[in-house]
Amino acid sequence: MFENNIIHKLSKTFAIRVVKLCSHLKKTYQFDYIVETMAKQMLRSETSIGANVREQGGSKYSRLHQ
Repeated sequence: MFENNIIHKLSKTFAIRVVKLCSHLKKTYQFDYIVETMAKQMLRSETSIGANVREQGGSKYSRLHQ
């Protein structure tokens, strides 16, 4: 159901890129508290996007277009 939706594909691609970026930042700036905090916040923000997109799947819009 979700695989055919462009929004789901884009949000998944974005999630993968954010995870890779945060992983790189944590490895590169291992002892920098500010960078670590920013990486954690980026991950939280991205998961919020994913949750909202996932929730949209059960909304009125998707029921109208089935």
